[in-house]
Amino acid sequence: MTVIHLDSTISDDERRERLFAGDIFIYSPSAASTALVAHARSLIEDAFAPLDPEHAQFAMPVADYANLLGRLKPHFIHHPTSKALVSEIIAELGGDLARYYFDVPKMRSSTSDNYLTSGIALAFPPHRDTWYSAPFCQINWWTPIYGITRDNGMAFFPKYFDTPIANNSEVYNYYKWNSTRATAHLDLTGSSQRVAPSARPGQ
Repeated sequence: MTVIHLDSTISDDERRERLFAGDIFIYSPSAASTALVAHARSLIEDAFAPLDPEHAQFAMPVADYANLLGRLKPHFIHHPTSKALVSEIIAELGGDLARYYFDVPKMRSSTSDNYLTSGIALAFPPHRDTWYSAPFCQINWWTPIYGITRDNGMAFFPKYFDTPIANNSEVYNYYKWNSTRATAHLDLTGSSQRVAPSARPGQ
């Protein structure tokens, strides 16, 4: 049975064991996570100025919006402050940095009203990260940059955590996906090279 832990104080080793067993951990904002959100918002708001980033899609041509994200996302991903704050979050929550390998943080984006649904703003269908070549030992940490609502949150489906699911992950090519990452902002209609795997119908 999946258990949701709120602000748990168990050890990092036990947390890792429970994560791999299918549990979910939720933590209140900390100094480092709040700083990471503030850092991300600062970059986003500078990029979209003078527009409100949460409503900019209603005032920008879609190609301009996609091009802006094409500059903004790599800037955040490779910014030294982003990486430093991720390590601080891990340390705050009891992680031993000498035992952690972590990736640079990724900024996810999506739009409403079918404004931009492919390329750099692709909303992935329900999936397992391993279908996207994620290592089986990978642990994902997510934090919202702007407020969560019932329309923009993330869903988990615990009943499927230990259930085989027929899928089409054979269509995904990690090397091809990465080779088109730098030009994802140009994909406004959905490239055949960036196919997102998903569960087969009926699952």
